[in-house]
Amino acid sequence: MFAGLNPARPIQSQYIYLKLRRLGLGGLAGRNTARLALAADVPASFLAALTGTSIDNATDWTNFVKRDWTGDTSSRRSDSQEVGVPRSRAPASWSSVGSCARGRVRRVSGDRQADLTELWQQRWPSCPPVGYKLRGPYRDAWVRFHSLPESKRYAEDESEYTVVLERYNTVLDELFAGADVYVITPLWTTEAEVPPSQAATGYWQSLLMEDDPDPAFRTYCHLFAARRPWRRGCIDELLRDIADDKVAGVLITDTRMQRIHHPYDGGADVFLATSEERDRVRDRHADWLSRQPSGL
Repeated sequence: MFAGLNPARPIQSQYIYLKLRRLGLGGLAGRNTARLALAADVPASFLAALTGTSIDNATDWTNFVKRDWTGDTSSRRSDSQEVGVPRSRAPASWSSVGSCARGRVRRVSGDRQADLTELWQQRWPSCPPVGYKLRGPYRDAWVRFHSLPESKRYAEDESEYTVVLERYNTVLDELFAGADVYVITPLWTTEAEVPPSQAATGYWQSLLMEDDPDPAFRTYCHLFAARRPWRRGCIDELLRDIADDKVAGVLITDTRMQRIHHPYDGGADVFLATSEERDRVRDRHADWLSRQPSGL
């Protein structure tokens, strides 16, 4: 519909956005309205696939509209029974599906996989290692910082990206300066097996996030962990991709998993060892907090 410089290729979306901005037409409000309407009608996994957003972001949208998908799941379970599909176990919020691969390259391998799992279960037993799920059971240790003034979500120029990275790195420095960290990244798929191209890149574990009698509707989260010394700016490329919603679900934690930094597009959820430590970190950066009573 909108030809680019090459008439056989469409114009890229960012250029359409810039043209609309020059005309004083912002697309964010309309996009959010459309996404909100869609979130009320489809599960998070469908929303992520249809809109090209991350599964974390899609889950936030579906939680915001408070759509209950129990009826949809039950309906498809009944349909499956009618055509002779064996009944599956009751849906679970998450479960481990085991180690499908072994990592190497100063990452997680062999016994270290089990060590990481044990550490996580000792420190965060009420939740899987998935960023958007931590806030519920560990709210007393949680604080959210926004990436830009006035809680603006996305950077539009280099000066704003500088602010975004400065805020990310300032908090990360306070948590991890002089120590090693694990950078944990997820890969969301509808397959239980780790993709062959990813199998040797620091694989940790896989989680069944959305169970369903129909395998086509199951969602898996494959986690990969890389250990590295923390240095300010050492993961700026990754943080910038997170800020642009190109990557989501990343967790950065110390090697004892006492503290977690979960950056997302628009800010970061930070989980501290105690509520007192949370309060001290929160008070140091009061200007970066949400104005909402919920802290979101």
